[in-house]
Amino acid sequence: MAEVGRVAETEHFRNVLRHEVQTHPDVLAVRVDESLYFANTAFLEDELLARVADQPRINHLVLIMSAVSFIDASALETLETPGRTPARRRCNHAPGRGERASDGPAGAGFIPSYAG
Repeated sequence: MAEVGRVAETEHFRNVLRHEVQTHPDVLAVRVDESLYFANTAFLEDELLARVADQPRINHLVLIMSAVSFIDASALETLETPGRTPARRRCNHAPGRGERASDGPAGAGFIPSYAG
């Protein structure tokens, strides 16, 4: 997982620790570089929440997940459960490429809920 910023005058995003990039104070862009499953879900959530908590101006969390080839139910639940902590409530969800607004955590959810 790496925080990324935009390379000036381009549409390319690179690791903030390795490249000279531009970032926005209200936006935290994080590239996830591995599949997400039960064994690393807690780490993912803890790391993201810590980064948001350390930067109180953050209002938008952008997850760049183009390298993620697999997400299990545990990770999916973590991603689609908004507002469990103050840090999560501060961040807005916006749809990514190929995603409808109703597909994300703030919308109808990735998996429909069934009442019995």
